[in-house]
Formats: sequence, C-alpha cells, structure tokens
Amino acid sequence: MTSDQALTARLASLVLGAFVLVRTSAEARPGPAWPDERQRRRAVIGDLAFALAALGNVVVGSVGYLEVLMLFSLVTPVTIFVFAVRDLARAD
Repeated sequence: MTSDQALTARLASLVLGAFVLVRTSAEARPGPAWPDERQRRRAVIGDLAFALAALGNVVVGSVGYLEVLMLFSLVTPVTIFVFAVRDLARAD
C-alpha cells in the first residue's frame, strides 16, 4: 500500500468518525423522540463504539478496514428502509 492510500484511508476514517459523533450529539439528546431511556443509551453507546472504530483507523490507515466501516455505516439507512417497507406491507 502506498502512503497516498494510507493517507486517504486515514482522512476518510477521520471524516466518518467525526460525522458519527456530530450526528449522535444532534440526534441522541433526551426528548420526546426517545421515550425509552435504555434504548437511547444503547444507540449512543453503539454510535460511540462505531466512532471509536473509525477513529482507530486514523492510526492504522487500512483501506480494507475503511471498507468494512463504510459497509457498517449503511446498517442504519437499510434498517429504516426495511422497516418502512414492512409497515407499508402491513397497511395493505
């Protein structure tokens, strides 16, 4: 792996980790969107673990590790899509 690839992986991991931290601080505040405090805490802990994993790749600089992180970052939107389709199927 060249130094350019490692630098790119490090920068992308830094951006991904920062994005997750900013999103978590904005969306996971206590309030009416989170009626169950345990569920909110689990979401925050999961996001923090993911952000730490992404920021860990800033040190490692692995492209393969970044690919795995990018795939895991798609779990939330895919879950929302699946549940929306399931709810629409039930309505019929």
